[in-house]
Amino acid sequence: MINTLEKTHLQILDDTARLYPNKPLFWLPKTKPEPGKAVEEWVPLTRRKFHWHVLLAKKFYAERFATMGVPAGSVVGLWLSGNYHTDLIHALGVAAAGCVPQLFSLYYSHSEVVFELLISSEAKALVIDSTLVSDISGCPVPIIDVAESKVSSVLDFTSEPGSSNLGDQGELVEPLQSPDFSFGDDKDKVAIVHHTSGSTGKIPKLIPWTHKWLTSVYSKFKEAWAPGPDYATQDVYVRLGNFNHCAVWYEYLGCVLYGGCMIMPSTLSFSTEELLNMIKCCGLNRLCQYSMMMQPALERAQREPEFFQTLKGMRTIMYGGTSLAPEMELWAHESGLNMANIFASSECGLLMISSPGPIPSLFKPLSNISYRFVPARDFEDDDGSNREGLELLELVILPDSPDFPTSQHLLDPNDRLFYTGDFFERTTYQGGGERFIFRGRKNDWIKCAMGQICDAKAIEDAVRQYCADLISDCVVVGQNRRGPALLIETKAGKMMDGGEFQKMIVRRLEEFNRNRFPHERVSDPHLVLVVESGILPRTASKGNIRRKSAEEQFKRRLDEAFICVSPVKHHFLS
Repeated sequence: MINTLEKTHLQILDDTARLYPNKPLFWLPKTKPEPGKAVEEWVPLTRRKFHWHVLLAKKFYAERFATMGVPAGSVVGLWLSGNYHTDLIHALGVAAAGCVPQLFSLYYSHSEVVFELLISSEAKALVIDSTLVSDISGCPVPIIDVAESKVSSVLDFTSEPGSSNLGDQGELVEPLQSPDFSFGDDKDKVAIVHHTSGSTGKIPKLIPWTHKWLTSVYSKFKEAWAPGPDYATQDVYVRLGNFNHCAVWYEYLGCVLYGGCMIMPSTLSFSTEELLNMIKCCGLNRLCQYSMMMQPALERAQREPEFFQTLKGMRTIMYGGTSLAPEMELWAHESGLNMANIFASSECGLLMISSPGPIPSLFKPLSNISYRFVPARDFEDDDGSNREGLELLELVILPDSPDFPTSQHLLDPNDRLFYTGDFFERTTYQGGGERFIFRGRKNDWIKCAMGQICDAKAIEDAVRQYCADLISDCVVVGQNRRGPALLIETKAGKMMDGGEFQKMIVRRLEEFNRNRFPHERVSDPHLVLVVESGILPRTASKGNIRRKSAEEQFKRRLDEAFICVSPVKHHFLS
C-alpha cells in the first residue's frame, strides 16, 4: 500500500501508472453518446495511457505559464464542462505544471461570479472551453482556451499514446510531480481550490484543499466507498457527478489509490438499460449515485425480480445528497440490497455512513475524523420551539481532525470550530452501539435533491425587497427537491390573471438570480405558488412562517408544479 501520508495526488498517480500500467482507470464510451440513447459498449483507458495524457497537458500548460509569466504556485481557474475525463486531465495538467487548479463547472452560468471568485483566490489565469463559455468580457486575468492546446486534439475517445511513458525498467520517463516538492515541507500548500455548494452572502466561499488535507480523503475512502473484504477483482464504479465538484474528486482519488476504476456514463441520470450494459461490458459492481438519480433503478427492481437480483449482486449500492423517498428507502433496506447512505459536506468531505441492515440511514461517523455533537444552536422547530423530549445535536468538526477545513472563513468566529449546520438525533443500534438520524439543517437552509444547500432566507429577503408592493408574506420551500419553490400570500387587489403575477415575481428576481447557482433560483413561474392570505402556518410565539409545515400543507400543489417544470418523476423527491 502506498504511504498516503507522504504522497501528493500526483505522486500517487505516478506510482499507480508505474506499478499497474495496464489496469483500467476509466471506461469510456466506445462511440460518442447520443442524447436519449443508452451507451452499449465502453473501452478501457489504462493507468499508463491516462498518465500519458496528463503528461501532455502538463507540458502544454508549463509552456503557456512560462510565456505568460504565471509564477509557480499560482492559482489558475478552469471553467470547463466537468462532464468528461478530459476536463479532469486538464486540471491535473495545471497541477502538474506547478499551479493550483480552481475548478468551475458550467453550473456557474454567470461570468461575474467566476470573476469575483478568481479575484478572491488571487488567480493568475483562467482556462476555458470557448465552445461552451462565451461571455468572458471583463475577465480580470489572462485566458487560455483549451482549443489552442495540442492536448485537445488527442483527448478523444479512441486516441492511443504515440509511445510508452514507461522506460525499459518500468520507471516513468517523466513523473508528474515536480522533484522540488517535499511533502514534509510543502504539505500545507494548497493543491486544489473548490467552492461551497451554496452561496453565503453574494457568492460561494472558497474551499482550499491542501496536500495534507487530501490525505483525509485517502484514509476515509476505503471505509466509506469500498467496505467489505479485499476482492480478487477490481472495484468498478460509475461517475457520480461533475469533475469540477468535490464528490467526483473523492471517487477519482480513491480509484487511483485503491486500484478501482470509473465508468463514464452517457449522463448522470443514465437509464436502467445503460446500467445493465455497464454491468455486462465493464463489470460494474459498486453502484454510486445521488438519491434522485437512483430512484428509477429501485423502482424497476420492485417490479422485476430478475433486475432485483442483479442489484443484489452489487458489492455496495451507495447513495447520498439526500435520503431516498422514505417508502423506497425502507423497502430497499428491508429487501436485502447492500445499501449505504453516505453523508458528506463540501468543506470536509465524507463524514458519516449508514449502518447495514433493515433500518435505513442510521449514521455513524467515520473512524478517521475528530468530532463532537453539541446541542443544536439557532434551531426553532416547526411549533416554534425545540421538540419536547428530543435533543437535537449539531455535528461539529474539531481542529485535530484531518479533514478540518483549512480556510479560516469557514470556521465559527468565536471558537474557531467548524459547525456543519447539520442536525441529528442520537439513537442506539444493534448491540447498544450509538447511531445518529439526520434531522435537517438550520432553519434558513434547505437541502436540495443533489445534495446542494440553498439559503431560503436569502431568497425570501430578496422577494420582500423587490416585490414589497405585491406580497404580504412568503416562504421558500423545496427540501429534497431539485430546487426552491416560493409560496406567496399577496396583498389585497394585487393578484393578476393568466399567470402574470407569477411572471412578474420572476422578472423582479432576475437581478438577484444572476449571482446564484441554478439550484438557488426561483426562475420558473410554475414554482411561484400563490396561496390564500393568512393561510400559511405560523408559530404561536413569534408568528414566523413554519417552513416544514407549509411544505407539507401544499405538498400536492408542489408536486404538480415540479412535474410541470420537469415531467420525469425522479427529478423531485417528496
